[in-house]
Amino acid sequence: MLRFAQALAQERGIECPEEVKADYSACRQFLDEHAPEKGKSKRGPNRRSIPEARPARPEPADSRSRDDDHRKPTGPMVGFARRLAQERGLTVPPGVLESFQQCRAFLDQHSRTGSKGARP
Repeated sequence: MLRFAQALAQERGIECPEEVKADYSACRQFLDEHAPEKGKSKRGPNRRSIPEARPARPEPADSRSRDDDHRKPTGPMVGFARRLAQERGLTVPPGVLESFQQCRAFLDQHSRTGSKGARP
């Protein structure tokens, strides 16, 4: 909020009062007096508020499936898989510690909180 007040003062060509830098209430009052009301800016619409101005993101499932095929599992995933296998007397299947997809499937199948095949 202080940075906004300082930027606003500089933009308007006025000095940012010292009390604005030290007191929240003074900063809030300064902004109330000098900041434009939302939607009434002289600079035009804010590009960040216009959805068309942003590039479309791929669907999360699509991007995950392409990236996960060649990605290694994270350190916490590997540690959790090893711990689960040890606690349940399982052998970690080949590839689980090298493939994100296989590790995720193993964790989903054997963890209590997994989304698929969770144990009660």
